[in-house]
Amino acid sequence: MCHDGTGFPDEFRYFVPDERQCGDRFRKETVPEENFSSPDRTPVQWKSVKSSRSIRSGREKEVISIRGGYEMTDNEIIERNRAVMRRFEKCINTNDLALGEELISAAAAFTAPFSPVPLYGAKGYLSVVDFMRRSFPDVHWTLENMVADKKTIAVQWRCTGTFSGTASFAGLQPNNRKFSTTVMNFYTFDEEGKIIDDVTAVGIAGILQGIGVLPSIC
Repeated sequence: MCHDGTGFPDEFRYFVPDERQCGDRFRKETVPEENFSSPDRTPVQWKSVKSSRSIRSGREKEVISIRGGYEMTDNEIIERNRAVMRRFEKCINTNDLALGEELISAAAAFTAPFSPVPLYGAKGYLSVVDFMRRSFPDVHWTLENMVADKKTIAVQWRCTGTFSGTASFAGLQPNNRKFSTTVMNFYTFDEEGKIIDDVTAVGIAGILQGIGVLPSIC
């Protein structure tokens, strides 16, 4: 039970009946905090959407009146997806399958140089991470920047590691040399806020591989 007596967590938005509501449209209204405990302002439903307004005792809370359910705003969807990416950073650096299943859609298909068929879901994605770790045991990704819209997030990663593993990479044998590079990935999200696709921007490496300067890892 939170301090306002509603039984709903303070950090979430509240939903209250509003007889002035018309059709499927909704409006925002600001209601003093003490009014939430009154019988005519019983919350009817809530979603785990963080409020943009600081909620403290004596302050007002932001309320959304709606009939038939709540639709997240574009900004809320973007912030939800950005939060997913911050958790995804932890997932790939810890190889946490349980966390990966929360963040990656089971329907997501990924390609990898070691597999002739697509790899699906969190288990498939983390098998690519395992592939990297066999050559670079200390490989680490740091999220340096991201730009997002409702469906896609572009992420700039800093990737570092030491070629000290047990497996060859791109035809080379481990030599204990270190690397640090930036890479760009584009992640697409489904309606549930899970990663459904990941496209890597190859950049100059793709040109060098195409003309034979660098070997292809595929």
